[in-house]
Amino acid sequence: MTEEDIKERVESTSKSLELTDKQHEQVLKYELDFYNKMQIERQKMQNSGGQFDREEMRSTMMKIRDERNAKYEEILSPDQYKKFTEIQEQRRSEMRQQRESDGEAPAERPTRGRGRS
Repeated sequence: MTEEDIKERVESTSKSLELTDKQHEQVLKYELDFYNKMQIERQKMQNSGGQFDREEMRSTMMKIRDERNAKYEEILSPDQYKKFTEIQEQRRSEMRQQRESDGEAPAERPTRGRGRS
């Protein structure tokens, strides 16, 4: 995933949640910050030479995600936040399905990374 992908996803999220301009700017900032923090953690994992605690890494990444979600909860209305959490769960489900189907022929996989078509 790239920063451009993040911007596209925020644009889509903005439309889905009917965000104000101010909310859109904040969400973009939160998502880019989230992306950068996750990249740092992935880099640590790659640089560890296979010597990392998978559960600790998972816990750290979940903590980063929870921090981002708390920021969302502060700026979104209750209805927007509920819809946001539903969208997030749908994305996680799609990612799990994609990982499970990695053994299938490439033609059956989405044409544009991370479950988008």
